[in-house]
Amino acid sequence: MVQTATSIRTCLARSLAALALLCPHALLADPVAAPPPNALILFGAHWCAPCTGELRDLGTIFVRLGLLTGDPKPQLVLAWIDRPVAPSTVARALATAHDPPRVVIAAPAAASAWAEAQMADAHGLPFAAMTDRTGTICAVRAGAVQAATIADLWANCHRQPE
Repeated sequence: MVQTATSIRTCLARSLAALALLCPHALLADPVAAPPPNALILFGAHWCAPCTGELRDLGTIFVRLGLLTGDPKPQLVLAWIDRPVAPSTVARALATAHDPPRVVIAAPAAASAWAEAQMADAHGLPFAAMTDRTGTICAVRAGAVQAATIADLWANCHRQPE
């Protein structure tokens, strides 16, 4: 089925409205925006099985990221290159969170641009990146995110200069 640009925008607007109700800290990133500061970015696509598996672990990822950063509400960016992650999927994954974290769902154009810039270090999907306080990507890891991956990304971004 071919969707027109109007129907895609309508669907996206409805998804955003649902996301705002279910997860009030979530938003859709501007397609031309740079990655946000102090964020963990998960790159993926709906056709990627390990990527969809990561979505089920969002709650665990947030807990680990919060422990490392000292921020009880760390920021996570879901940067999927084919189409945005459904708000209902995010809400389901975070249903057990007593205080929902900040989630940014990047528009596919932004996700694709960010991914293309990092693909030499990642070698395919899924992969994760972390940004520093200026929003610059400071660490990239290939593969699905695990607790050790988050710790490595954080350490690489916050290493003290020698």
